[in-house]
Amino acid sequence: MEKRGVLIPGLSMAASELEQFSDFLALENPEVGTGQMLPVDAYSLLDLAKIHAEKIAAAFDGSRFEESQPLLVVGISMGGMIASHLATDLRQHLPKHCRFAFLVTSANIREHPAIPERLLTEWSRMKGEQLDAVRPAFAPLFSPDFLKDHPERFDAYCEYRIRRGNRQTAKSFYRQVQAIQRFDGAKTFAALRPNESLFISGSDDQLFGPPHAKILGQLAPAAEHRIVAGLGHMIHLERPDLLQAASF
Repeated sequence: MEKRGVLIPGLSMAASELEQFSDFLALENPEVGTGQMLPVDAYSLLDLAKIHAEKIAAAFDGSRFEESQPLLVVGISMGGMIASHLATDLRQHLPKHCRFAFLVTSANIREHPAIPERLLTEWSRMKGEQLDAVRPAFAPLFSPDFLKDHPERFDAYCEYRIRRGNRQTAKSFYRQVQAIQRFDGAKTFAALRPNESLFISGSDDQLFGPPHAKILGQLAPAAEHRIVAGLGHMIHLERPDLLQAASF
């Protein structure tokens, strides 16, 4: 099946978690899943965007995209931040006709950082390999309704992370966190081309909910903005229907 675009995963998310979305090629971020280790002391999300730009060029070499059927570049959470670099700093390396979708993401401004200290503290306290020990750290990723209606699916995700199904080390996780903390979304999101930009946020996203969506709306007021009622942060698990090509 011909791919309509790419999916860029979020923090600590392996590309294998997105393989069900057959319209897209799921790109692997470095240092998670099958991604390569980067031989540097620190890196930026722009560095990751440059890697993905090369992957996109190779994967879609010879493909023709039209205004009516553009290449879809969809970033989830941290992936949305990476996609903002593709849509601005690296736009010339992508096909002429693109549509960028920034899902449950953040501009990471001082008043509303992408990773608040309270959450980082919660993650650092996570010890052991028992469900009861990790549930408090992962619960904020999901909407209250999802946790209430699908406890078995929440536990399945926790078990996946316990057994390191994403194949990410603690060191690599914190390197990703540091790259997010250095991200300047006020610059990239303000420089988007409005006619090719879409934002999707969740009303019940406990990480990047309405306050972050409001800021994104101020930075890119002419872009399309959608707030999905009841949606938490884990859009690919809570509302997989939103990650079909037709949604964009």
